[in-house]
Amino acid sequence: MSDEKRSEPFPPQRFEGEIIVDEQGSEHRFPVHLTVSVDNSGQLKLDTDPIYVPINMILVLKGLLGRPGKDIPLFKLECESKDGKRLTSDSAHLTSCYDSFQVGDAKAKITVTIRTFTARLNMSTADSSTHTVLVFRLPMFKCFPSFKCKTSVGVVQIAGAAKTVKQNELSGIIHISALENNNPNDWQKRADQLLKRLRLVLSFARGASLFTPIVECYHQGNVEVTFYSGGRKGNSDMMPPIPHLALHEFIPSVVPVVEKMDNEKWGALGTAINWWLVPTSYREVRLLTAITALECAVYNFANLKKCECHPSYKHPPLKCRIEHLLNKLVINRDVIEHDKIEAAIKVRNRIVHNSYTPENNADDKELWESVLTVREVMVRIVLSLLEFKGNYSSYVGGMHLREFPSCKLV
Repeated sequence: MSDEKRSEPFPPQRFEGEIIVDEQGSEHRFPVHLTVSVDNSGQLKLDTDPIYVPINMILVLKGLLGRPGKDIPLFKLECESKDGKRLTSDSAHLTSCYDSFQVGDAKAKITVTIRTFTARLNMSTADSSTHTVLVFRLPMFKCFPSFKCKTSVGVVQIAGAAKTVKQNELSGIIHISALENNNPNDWQKRADQLLKRLRLVLSFARGASLFTPIVECYHQGNVEVTFYSGGRKGNSDMMPPIPHLALHEFIPSVVPVVEKMDNEKWGALGTAINWWLVPTSYREVRLLTAITALECAVYNFANLKKCECHPSYKHPPLKCRIEHLLNKLVINRDVIEHDKIEAAIKVRNRIVHNSYTPENNADDKELWESVLTVREVMVRIVLSLLEFKGNYSSYVGGMHLREFPSCKLV
């Protein structure tokens, strides 16, 4: 199936099936008719017709709303369209449930709103290609020109909008096609792992997390579309992202490294990047999450057991671990001198232990300079671990380009 066809929103279509509720070992099935559609952000929409149930079943459905402080009760949803499309979910839940009946009625009219955390749509396609393809769809993603390269898992293609798109609108893909010699038994697992890694380093480059509301898998004329609810929505209250890399230069450089990185090393790096990407409305929190990300990186990659400057300490302090890792990776120290790193750690400690908040312009400047210093350290560590060579955006002392690994101004 062509990319143009894949980019079309799923048009509204009628389905019918069952809600399957397991209540203390007893299974209850309720017939359901609904209209299924997908909005421009990739979120699955289920417009359910009223359900008519016996009066004694009202409490079973209402029980699916859950209770305060308890886990959301989940149930199964199984339905099918007239043309053979099959929609299933093991994580369906109710967000509203209203009953309507009168005394003496045999059945009650129940109006419900159904949502799913994860749902799968299986259907056949007109595409005669025998290649197995996995596609991650990305909202608010810009990447021009597109990029394509060959890996051991398959041919990877990354594409996005060339101009600004609407809030949360699907605009990009990470796409991988299996090679003829790939083992079909484990290909999807390996492809999924690679695309998730690429999605995270793309998030790192653009300074904000990328969410995948839709994952499509094409195989021998069939397609399975998985819908994921939620994700990080655009929010005007959040501080804007701080992008560091041009994707057309960054992607070709890091794909081979990301693919070959062992799981333990990637797990540590991935956790650090995820902390670094936490969205916030406050500069204080941006500093806290940036230092947490830095701590994660240095504790996993510095391997420092004792330090010469504090031989009596059972565990080396953070500033020593940072210095050790910067030296180990041979990272240029321009604008990230020892005293600046130590000053940023002290600001973090005042926030955590003394409820520090900026009270004047001088305090605000000190806080923001600490944020930029820590982020600069973290960016250089990540770029070194990804073996990147090229230009990146630096914000210490104002926005400008630096060349990595020399870190000289461009």
